[in-house]
Amino acid sequence: MNANRQRFWMLAGDGQWHREEDPATLRWDGARRVLRLAGRRSLPEPEDGIDVMGTAASRLELPRRALDPYGSRAFWDEVNGAVRSATPGLPGDVIVAQPLVVDAVTDLCMGSDGILYLAVDGKVALHDPRQRWETAPVSNGKITAWRLAPRQEGGAWVLDRDHERLGMVRGQPLPHRPPAEYDPSTWRPVSEESDPPRLAEMFDLGLEPGEVPVGIASSVGGGGRIALLL
Repeated sequence: MNANRQRFWMLAGDGQWHREEDPATLRWDGARRVLRLAGRRSLPEPEDGIDVMGTAASRLELPRRALDPYGSRAFWDEVNGAVRSATPGLPGDVIVAQPLVVDAVTDLCMGSDGILYLAVDGKVALHDPRQRWETAPVSNGKITAWRLAPRQEGGAWVLDRDHERLGMVRGQPLPHRPPAEYDPSTWRPVSEESDPPRLAEMFDLGLEPGEVPVGIASSVGGGGRIALLL
């Protein structure tokens, strides 16, 4: 009963809802006894003379967009040859990076370490939104970077479509800092970078004949598992 000690009833039966649309926009879920939106999706028939497979292949070459934890997205602007970023609630977008090779950007990926990874001309460029270093491309003669996915531990997974291999980018460039002079008796490492960025070959995908990799995704915070789309 309610506060006035009056009985109330819940509309929870299929017959209590009138659905007159054709096709119906609502459907009754008898298992959960709730009313849901009906799943409807009508796709137009392909027009005569359109190469469906060719269109799909061309769209597959478009670089994906990257999304950071704050909802900002980075995307490739092919017209101006730049990576642009847009933030929810703010008008317009801004240029965040301009790779030297503007015709070969194939993917973007925001890593769990806050670094924006770009697959550029078969290499991987590390762009720091906080501008601690210049964009540093890393390469490996055995890996041609095409698609990227963030790693749970930092860095990025690299999908090589040409050689059907999986690679991994790890490490970070040394941030800019004022030059310092050390006393001749001070021990210094051979290289100042203790964890330089590098692209390593992991393993061959071992695909069956006719299988072609078209995408890669990873689980950040859920065990770091990788999914490969063929």
